[in-house]
Amino acid sequence: MFNSTTSCLVPLYNENERIFVVLEALLKVKSLKEIIVIDDGSTINITQKLRKKYPGIKVFRFEINHGKSGAVFEGLKICQTENVLLFDADLFDIDVRELREAVEYFSRHREWDMIILRRMKDPWISKLIRTDIVTSGQRLLRTKDLKELAKTSLKNFQLELAINDYMLNHQKKVGWLPLVCRDIRKAQKYGLIKGNYKDFLMFVDLLSYKGLLYFFKLLFTFCQQEIKDINY
Repeated sequence: MFNSTTSCLVPLYNENERIFVVLEALLKVKSLKEIIVIDDGSTINITQKLRKKYPGIKVFRFEINHGKSGAVFEGLKICQTENVLLFDADLFDIDVRELREAVEYFSRHREWDMIILRRMKDPWISKLIRTDIVTSGQRLLRTKDLKELAKTSLKNFQLELAINDYMLNHQKKVGWLPLVCRDIRKAQKYGLIKGNYKDFLMFVDLLSYKGLLYFFKLLFTFCQQEIKDINY
């Protein structure tokens, strides 16, 4: 039996029953000790449905929206495990086997400080400029590192860049593994105009972290190493 040392944090906002697809996949990853869902002030009342359908999952709700970073840091307060898996709530076609092997590999291999799960079904442009790595919401890291980062103040979509920055500043060892999955584009969720506007706001958040040049530096230099010694 695998000794579970990893909790999974899933922030969500207005995902409706799409979140069920993600949770069904995560529940098949037996190497997760617990799954913590943080409803970040959704206007859609999904919390009660989640609690009824998944009594073994911890579900918390903000009455007002705090942004993704705030939701993750709130869930982190009750996390007692050594490792954390951050996972987005809008994914589908998730390869559970790859996810399970990644969680177990990270638990066994203490030489790695973070493993980013690269979204292998992202559009080609994402792969070309490496946003499928640098901005991926799917990542494994040590709980103590994330708790250090939680002491800082971040805007809504800056969490991934701030984690990257922390890893660089502390000379942490970071690599990536593939994860077959798809995410729902904002244009699909909200319609073309509203979806593109939300994408624009997210991009502004990212650039406001440390500026355009820093963002492009991460795209071209951060997390270049693919982890090869894993048996899928």
